Amino acid sequence: MNDRFPPGGSADRLNQSGASRRSARRWPTGLLLVFALFLGLGAALAQNEAVTNKTEASTVRVLGKTRDGKVGSGSGFVISPGYVVTNWHVVADLPNPIVGIGNGQGVSAQVADADAQKDIAILKLDADPGKPAVTLSLRRFAKKTETVWALGFPGAAEHDFIDQKSALFEVDISRGSIRRTVKKASSEIDLYEIDAPINPGNSGGPLANDCGEVIGINEMAALVQAVVVGEDESGRAATVVERIPEGSGIAWAITSDEILPQLSKLGIEPQIASSPCLASVTSRSPGSTPPLLVAAVFGALILSGGALVLASTKRGRAAASQVVRSISRPRLRPVPVLLKPIRQAVLRAVSGDLAGTEVALEAKPLTIGRDPASCQLVLPAKADLVSKRHCTLRYDPRRGTLVLEDMGSMNGTFLQSGQPGRPGERLKPGLQKSLQADDRFYLGDTRYMFEVKDGKS
Repeated sequence: MNDRFPPGGSADRLNQSGASRRSARRWPTGLLLVFALFLGLGAALAQNEAVTNKTEASTVRVLGKTRDGKVGSGSGFVISPGYVVTNWHVVADLPNPIVGIGNGQGVSAQVADADAQKDIAILKLDADPGKPAVTLSLRRFAKKTETVWALGFPGAAEHDFIDQKSALFEVDISRGSIRRTVKKASSEIDLYEIDAPINPGNSGGPLANDCGEVIGINEMAALVQAVVVGEDESGRAATVVERIPEGSGIAWAITSDEILPQLSKLGIEPQIASSPCLASVTSRSPGSTPPLLVAAVFGALILSGGALVLASTKRGRAAASQVVRSISRPRLRPVPVLLKPIRQAVLRAVSGDLAGTEVALEAKPLTIGRDPASCQLVLPAKADLVSKRHCTLRYDPRRGTLVLEDMGSMNGTFLQSGQPGRPGERLKPGLQKSLQADDRFYLGDTRYMFEVKDGKS
């Protein structure tokens, strides 16, 4: 017989107090889970908007009159303030191209550099269009079946019943995926084969990933010329030659890597992504739910269920409290240093016109090339294998680390292999390579060899 505590006495008050404390302990966990769920949803939605917020703002229309008086039109994108990338075939027959920047305004442009084999042209604008420059994502980050977005101004979308003023500078966006990567016939030029709709007028526009980074330049679709029944200038039926689809959902885009040598010649440093886009790695059918959004919701539900189970047990609550305490007091662990620090980095020219020259490296990056306006270490103009802006060295005196980066040079930056007669490792443009004391590298050819030394060794 339990009569030590009358009804409403100390035992009930203790039980109520304990229940209140247990409830109070559950609330923070629930709030954290709700907050995490909203963060996951927000991140997924933000990634879906990256294309319209970033790439669309950089996409421009390239137009003008051809030499025979017709109107030519294509697409392009801003790669640097005052510079636009497009296809060579878009501007090859436009003596005075104009870049449309919206609101009925245009800026005159000239071809600054062109590569007919690659079908790439870089335009220099007479005035800055005030549009942001894109971020490039290189081929090594692209995956087969990855979702891609083709942006531009396809002529077929500007039908007679569409108000032309409303469509003139409104960017058209279509979605597809990477089918495979191929090469142009008789060349080493890399192309993405895609199933995103590409039409005449899309040429030169950007091909973007889900993060809004440009992975390529839209070039062409599988089209064939055919005689069809159309109308003449007076509106009467007449046969005309038009290009019609040869295959279903087959088009090609030039990989962004192919732009880098031309940019290097002009001294343009593009923004380059340092890691792959994780927003989407698989293709999706139109209208389907983004995989990241599904993963965020599913993961949040699992975490919620697990947290509720933990919160219902004494042991679970104790474990959760320990996790929270460990998060609030993070344990910092030293990062192991794999490379021997360079206490005072010195760059020495081993061969060529600068042989014997030594440069003490500082915190400010050192760029090597033939352009005296943008390089700190300048090679003579006769060093034709060296690009205007060939490579850059970045030294961190505090950590003693040194990295080498190729700036999209035409003939490449190589690490010496150490084996006579064998070429060294060619650096991928935009990818930094760590160097140690006594490492050697050369620009295009071993005639332009450099060596890293530690001045305090």
